[in-house]
Amino acid sequence: IIDRNINYTNVCSAGCTFCAFKRDIGDRDAYTLSTEQLHTKIQQLVDIGGTQILLQGGMHPDLPLSFYEDMLRGIKQRFPRVHVHGFSPPEVVEFVAVCEVDGFPTAAPGKGDALDPAVWSAKLEAILRRLQVAGLDSLPGGGGEIFTEHVRRRIGVGKATAKQWLDVMSMAHRLGMF
Repeated sequence: IIDRNINYTNVCSAGCTFCAFKRDIGDRDAYTLSTEQLHTKIQQLVDIGGTQILLQGGMHPDLPLSFYEDMLRGIKQRFPRVHVHGFSPPEVVEFVAVCEVDGFPTAAPGKGDALDPAVWSAKLEAILRRLQVAGLDSLPGGGGEIFTEHVRRRIGVGKATAKQWLDVMSMAHRLGMF
Protein backbone atom coordinates (compact mmCIF):
# COMPACT_ATOMS: atom_id res chain seq x y z
CA ILE A 1 0.00 0.00 0.00
CA ILE A 2 1.20 3.46 -0.84
CA ASP A 3 -0.42 5.84 1.61
CA ARG A 4 -0.03 9.30 3.01
CA ASN A 5 -0.46 10.67 6.50
CA ILE A 6 -2.49 13.87 6.36
CA ASN A 7 -3.00 15.98 9.48
CA TYR A 8 -6.11 18.03 8.75
CA THR A 9 -5.65 20.24 11.85
CA ASN A 10 -3.11 20.77 14.60
CA VAL A 11 -5.59 22.45 16.96
CA CYS A 12 -6.04 20.24 20.01
CA SER A 13 -7.76 20.49 23.37
CA ALA A 14 -5.61 17.82 25.02
CA GLY A 15 -2.53 18.62 27.06
CA CYS A 16 -0.27 15.65 26.41
CA THR A 17 3.10 16.20 28.03
CA PHE A 18 5.02 14.61 25.15
CA CYS A 19 3.35 16.45 22.24
CA ALA A 20 5.06 18.98 19.99
CA PHE A 21 2.20 18.91 17.43
CA LYS A 22 -0.62 20.57 19.40
CA ARG A 23 -1.63 24.18 18.89
CA ASP A 24 -4.36 26.21 20.53
CA ILE A 25 -7.01 28.08 18.59
CA GLY A 26 -5.54 31.46 17.78
CA ASP A 27 -1.90 30.37 17.82
CA ARG A 28 0.07 31.88 14.95
CA ASP A 29 0.85 28.46 13.48
CA ALA A 30 -2.50 26.76 14.20
CA TYR A 31 -4.17 25.42 11.07
CA THR A 32 -7.13 23.50 9.69
CA LEU A 33 -6.69 22.46 6.08
CA SER A 34 -9.10 23.83 3.49
CA THR A 35 -10.83 21.40 1.15
CA GLU A 36 -8.50 22.55 -1.63
CA GLN A 37 -5.37 21.93 0.48
CA LEU A 38 -6.63 18.50 1.53
CA HIS A 39 -7.53 17.48 -2.02
CA THR A 40 -4.15 18.68 -3.31
CA LYS A 41 -2.40 16.38 -0.84
CA ILE A 42 -4.60 13.45 -1.85
CA GLN A 43 -4.08 14.16 -5.56
CA GLN A 44 -0.32 14.09 -5.00
CA LEU A 45 -0.74 10.64 -3.45
CA VAL A 46 -2.96 9.37 -6.26
CA ASP A 47 -0.50 10.70 -8.84
CA ILE A 48 2.18 8.31 -7.54
CA GLY A 49 -0.19 5.32 -7.33
CA GLY A 50 -1.30 5.75 -3.73
CA THR A 51 -4.53 4.20 -2.53
CA GLN A 52 -4.91 5.11 1.14
CA ILE A 53 -4.74 8.13 3.43
CA LEU A 54 -4.18 8.19 7.16
CA LEU A 55 -6.34 11.17 8.13
CA GLN A 56 -5.66 12.43 11.64
CA GLY A 57 -5.54 15.69 13.50
CA GLY A 58 -5.71 17.25 16.88
CA MET A 59 -8.80 17.09 19.04
CA HIS A 60 -10.31 20.33 17.73
CA PRO A 61 -13.01 21.49 20.15
CA ASP A 62 -14.87 23.77 17.72
CA LEU A 63 -15.41 21.67 14.60
CA PRO A 64 -18.93 20.28 14.21
CA LEU A 65 -19.60 16.72 13.12
CA SER A 66 -20.79 18.11 9.77
CA PHE A 67 -17.22 19.35 9.14
CA TYR A 68 -15.95 15.75 9.28
CA GLU A 69 -18.87 14.36 7.28
CA ASP A 70 -18.42 16.99 4.57
CA MET A 71 -14.68 16.34 4.49
CA LEU A 72 -15.24 12.59 4.04
CA ARG A 73 -17.95 13.02 1.40
CA GLY A 74 -15.72 15.42 -0.52
CA ILE A 75 -12.83 12.98 -0.45
CA LYS A 76 -14.97 10.06 -1.61
CA GLN A 77 -16.64 12.13 -4.32
CA ARG A 78 -13.32 13.26 -5.80
CA PHE A 79 -11.23 10.16 -4.92
CA PRO A 80 -13.66 7.21 -4.74
CA ARG A 81 -10.89 4.59 -4.77
CA VAL A 82 -8.90 6.09 -1.90
CA HIS A 83 -9.30 4.19 1.37
CA VAL A 84 -9.82 6.61 4.24
CA HIS A 85 -8.15 5.30 7.40
CA GLY A 86 -8.98 8.10 9.74
CA PHE A 87 -9.61 9.60 13.15
CA SER A 88 -7.77 8.06 16.09
CA PRO A 89 -9.86 6.89 19.06
CA PRO A 90 -9.05 10.06 21.06
CA GLU A 91 -10.37 12.16 18.17
CA VAL A 92 -13.57 10.10 18.12
CA VAL A 93 -13.91 10.45 21.91
CA GLU A 94 -13.67 14.22 21.41
CA PHE A 95 -16.40 14.03 18.74
CA VAL A 96 -18.61 12.25 21.28
CA ALA A 97 -17.91 14.92 23.89
CA VAL A 98 -18.29 18.11 21.88
CA CYS A 99 -20.19 17.43 18.64
CA GLU A 100 -23.88 18.10 18.61
CA VAL A 101 -25.87 15.08 17.48
CA ASP A 102 -29.66 15.09 17.57
CA GLY A 103 -30.99 13.69 20.82
CA PHE A 104 -27.63 13.51 22.60
CA PRO A 105 -26.04 15.84 25.15
CA THR A 106 -22.58 17.35 24.78
CA ALA A 107 -19.79 17.79 27.31
CA ALA A 108 -16.72 19.98 27.62
CA PRO A 109 -13.62 19.16 25.53
CA GLY A 110 -11.84 16.16 27.01
CA LYS A 111 -14.82 15.41 29.24
CA GLY A 112 -16.67 12.73 27.27
CA ASP A 113 -16.57 10.53 30.37
CA ALA A 114 -18.94 13.03 32.03
CA LEU A 115 -21.75 11.60 29.88
CA ASP A 116 -23.82 8.71 31.21
CA PRO A 117 -22.12 5.48 29.99
CA ALA A 118 -25.21 4.26 28.09
CA VAL A 119 -25.62 7.67 26.42
CA TRP A 120 -21.90 7.78 25.61
CA SER A 121 -22.04 4.37 23.94
CA ALA A 122 -25.17 5.20 21.93
CA LYS A 123 -23.72 8.54 20.81
CA LEU A 124 -20.43 6.85 19.89
CA GLU A 125 -22.29 4.37 17.68
CA ALA A 126 -24.37 7.13 16.06
CA ILE A 127 -21.27 9.18 15.27
CA LEU A 128 -19.28 6.26 13.87
CA ARG A 129 -22.23 5.23 11.70
CA ARG A 130 -22.55 8.77 10.33
CA LEU A 131 -18.82 8.94 9.59
CA GLN A 132 -18.94 5.53 7.95
CA VAL A 133 -21.86 6.57 5.71
CA ALA A 134 -19.93 9.74 4.81
CA GLY A 135 -16.90 7.70 3.67
CA LEU A 136 -14.78 6.59 6.64
CA ASP A 137 -13.41 3.13 5.86
CA SER A 138 -11.38 2.27 8.97
CA LEU A 139 -9.87 3.70 12.16
CA PRO A 140 -6.16 3.81 13.05
CA GLY A 141 -4.98 2.79 16.50
CA GLY A 142 -3.33 6.08 17.39
CA GLY A 143 -3.51 7.62 20.82
CA GLY A 144 -3.08 4.40 22.76
CA GLU A 145 0.41 5.20 24.04
CA ILE A 146 0.13 3.88 27.60
CA PHE A 147 -3.01 2.28 29.03
CA THR A 148 -2.00 2.22 32.68
CA GLU A 149 -4.55 4.76 33.90
CA HIS A 150 -2.49 6.56 36.53
CA VAL A 151 0.29 7.14 33.98
CA ARG A 152 -2.15 7.98 31.17
CA ARG A 153 -3.83 10.68 33.30
CA ARG A 154 -0.40 12.30 33.87
CA ILE A 155 0.91 12.22 30.30
CA GLY A 156 -2.31 12.53 28.29
CA VAL A 157 -4.27 15.21 30.08
CA GLY A 158 -7.69 15.59 28.46
CA LYS A 159 -7.21 12.57 26.22
CA ALA A 160 -9.36 9.44 25.98
CA THR A 161 -9.15 6.96 28.83
CA ALA A 162 -7.96 3.44 28.09
CA LYS A 163 -11.54 2.19 28.39
CA GLN A 164 -12.80 4.83 25.95
CA TRP A 165 -10.03 3.97 23.49
CA LEU A 166 -11.01 0.30 23.63
CA ASP A 167 -14.73 1.13 23.39
CA VAL A 168 -14.13 3.16 20.21
CA MET A 169 -12.14 0.38 18.58
CA SER A 170 -14.66 -2.29 19.63
CA MET A 171 -17.53 -0.28 18.19
CA ALA A 172 -15.64 0.42 14.97
CA HIS A 173 -14.97 -3.31 14.59
CA ARG A 174 -18.64 -4.14 15.25
CA LEU A 175 -19.53 -1.73 12.45
CA GLY A 176 -17.08 -3.43 10.06
CA MET A 177 -14.32 -0.81 10.15
CA PHE A 178 -11.11 -2.80 10.51
